Amino acid sequence: MRKVLLILGILILLVFLTSTSFSQARLKYKFTATTGTYTEITDGSTFSWFGTADSGYSSAVSIGFTFNYNGFNYDSFQVTTNGFLRLGTGLANSPQVNDLGGITRRILAPLWDDLAAPAFGNITYKLEGDPGSRVLTVQWKDMRWVKTATTSAINFQVKLYEGTNTIEFVYGPGTVGGLSTDRTASIGLNDETAISVADRATGTFLSINIGGTLAARVYHQTMSLEFDKISIFPPNGTIFRFEPVTTISPLSGTYTVGGTAPDFATLSDAAMALNIHGVNGPVTLLVRPGTYDDIFHLINVAGTSPTNTITVTKESGEVTISPRNGSYTTTAPLVLSGDAIIRLDGTQYVTIDGLKLTNNPDNTNDQLRFDVGVFLAHSA
Repeated sequence: MRKVLLILGILILLVFLTSTSFSQARLKYKFTATTGTYTEITDGSTFSWFGTADSGYSSAVSIGFTFNYNGFNYDSFQVTTNGFLRLGTGLANSPQVNDLGGITRRILAPLWDDLAAPAFGNITYKLEGDPGSRVLTVQWKDMRWVKTATTSAINFQVKLYEGTNTIEFVYGPGTVGGLSTDRTASIGLNDETAISVADRATGTFLSINIGGTLAARVYHQTMSLEFDKISIFPPNGTIFRFEPVTTISPLSGTYTVGGTAPDFATLSDAAMALNIHGVNGPVTLLVRPGTYDDIFHLINVAGTSPTNTITVTKESGEVTISPRNGSYTTTAPLVLSGDAIIRLDGTQYVTIDGLKLTNNPDNTNDQLRFDVGVFLAHSA
């Protein structure tokens, strides 16, 4: 068995998984976070609704153009008061418990939680632009994140772009209200794969977590275990962009992470590239010296073998991985519960060498504590 060297600040948990337990990655989108200007739509169309403003879902309406999502074409969508959009038709309820790894599929979730709308008219949509480059904007205005908190007023949008098939989540001004323990949201996407048992959807969703500080936010990505207890609203003007990956280019060789002009800005970016593209030769990720608020989560990476291995190691000096703002408070993470800085779900032939993993000292709120765990797939 290949030795895996890890320096941990809190806890090591080893769970051995077989590669047949998890599906190959099917959701193929590149995530980037940027900033811009939140522009409220004031003359949008309203929906026809079922249910209540606390837990309502709309009838299907036209996108206005053909939108290709993960290889499938859609011309309609539905929305809910609980902060997500579903492509196509067939939605017959408004799940209050967020679950990107669950049985409700084709979800675009800028903030999926048990939200409430002051009125159905606070959720609108608008089609703009010329044929070939039109943009559909769906807007949730002054939503109550904690539905009993009268001070809550969060604003966000989903944008679908004709032609490029790009998706954007755009966040406006927000007053969250209530206790952080009452805010347990998910942010991300899931694909069309039929899931009969929840939390067996590895690789078929992309979940985003909010790290960093108020002055300097960073974002973690995973396709293995959803971040479903997010309590932080992204800063006004934040844009989460999801661009479809149309060409698969397996990785091979040595790549740098972090620092000046790297191949990958973050470990999350590197992990997603491996998850989506796979490998066709040995891969080495050289992490440059420093402290990173980040995670590294792999699923069943295509192409790994006794010769096509993945090695994550430091380029020089000391590398510390110390993420903020986890999604669980458990001190005993298991396969389906608890955060991990390093998580290898179903992949093989991976070596993690010489990285220092620590629980972040700035996590003063238990709800935001990142419990350290390592999940390892079977290695030869």
